[in-house]
Formats: sequence, C-alpha cells, structure tokens
Amino acid sequence: MKIKPTYKYRRYQKPVAEKYQPVVNWYNDYLGSGTYGNLKQKMINVGGKKQKGYMWAGEEQSKQYLEDYPHRKLHREEGEEDLILGPSIKEEENIGHGVRGQHSHRQGYTEATRSGITINPRSADPEGVMAHELGHTEGGFYTGEPKTQEEINKRNKAYSEDPDSYEADAREVRSDLVRFRWNAEKDGIYKSTGEFKEFTQKDLDKMKQADHEGHGRLFDNFEDKDIIWMMNNIAMKEDTEDGLELPVERV
Repeated sequence: MKIKPTYKYRRYQKPVAEKYQPVVNWYNDYLGSGTYGNLKQKMINVGGKKQKGYMWAGEEQSKQYLEDYPHRKLHREEGEEDLILGPSIKEEENIGHGVRGQHSHRQGYTEATRSGITINPRSADPEGVMAHELGHTEGGFYTGEPKTQEEINKRNKAYSEDPDSYEADAREVRSDLVRFRWNAEKDGIYKSTGEFKEFTQKDLDKMKQADHEGHGRLFDNFEDKDIIWMMNNIAMKEDTEDGLELPVERV
C-alpha cells in the first residue's frame, strides 16, 4: 500500500521555523566544535567503550533533528522521497501552567524524526528555551559512568534535598547548561562553538550581570565553582530504556 503524507507545511509556520533557525544553527556548530569534542572525550575517558556507544547514538538523534528541521520526517528507502509528517517546532501559549517549553521524544526503533519541540512564545527568552530543548534531542543517551553522575549530583543542592525532584534530574542540568552556553555566546562572553577554552569565574560573573531569564536553577542549585566545573567537564545525559512511549520534558 502506498503511503501518503498526512501533513502540508503551512505558511503561518514558516516564521516560527525561521525564528528559531539561528539557535538550531548554533547547536549544530556546537556539536561539531572543539569544545564539544573536548567534553565528549572527557566523558569517554571515564565511561569507556559503553560511553562512546551511548554518545554516538545520542549524537545521531540530535543530528537527525537538526537535519530534518523544521519538519518531522519519515525516512524511506534510498531513492525514495522522505515524507513530511508534521512540524518539529511549534509555538503554543497554553502548554501548561508555567511551562515555557516542551520536548517530546519517540524511543525505540523508528524511521521517523524522533524529537518534537514546542515553545511558549510568551516566555521572556524563547530562543533560550529552544536551546534548552535542543539539549534534549539526543534522547537520553548522553550518560556518564555512575561516577560522573555522582560528581553532578553531589554538587546539586536540589538533589541533596530531594533526589526525585525535577531540578535534581541530571538531564535538566545538562540542558540548562546548553541554554547557558547559547546565551553566553550570544552576549559575546564565552564561545562554545570554537576550540575548547576554560570557562572562568570572570565569565560566570559576566553571565550573572547579564541576568538572563532561565538561569536561576543553575545559580540557585550550584555554587560558582561547581558551575565552572560543569562548563569545563560535562557533555552528558541520563540513560533511557527502549520503548515506544513519548516521554515529555518540560522547562
């Protein structure tokens, strides 16, 4: 049976896609940068071959989202045209009370684009929210060895208070760092898309002065020295089990 597309790209969605294109371009550059390569190697040095496999899988999923943007696609056999299933980026004001962005992800085997992102345009920093959600597109594969998780958790005040809380989740910490990097580069404070350079206390002080909406979790839950440590060491996320459900991550 011949499959037919169920979606047509609508004109009103083009401005939304164009609005977030610079963030998508930046994240693509970050994944190909010396900075990211340095952080990835640090994770592999700790976790070995298993960690290397996790990071390869996560990168493939993130790159799939970036390549397919602004669409969700069904990837077909070589020589056949991929089908557009729908937008991979949307704006909605009523995502949920206090929710600024949402990422959904299809786990398990699929030939379709795995990630979808929804942004609340009323957020004070929608592009920053987009950067956070892009950090989730790797699907939960960026996982450090347990020792790495321990290093993050022992620094996180929210984890000490309640290990099961939203702010204690290492996945959210990692995506908060992606947003932090986006704003730091946008403001000319610290560049994550070039060769690796140590993030310093001076850089952090400038970020605090910039007072961007959305960085409160990092500043509230981590000491300065711990934010600096993570900026110079972390490119990770928690593991995920195979399945077909669509987990949702919100910020």
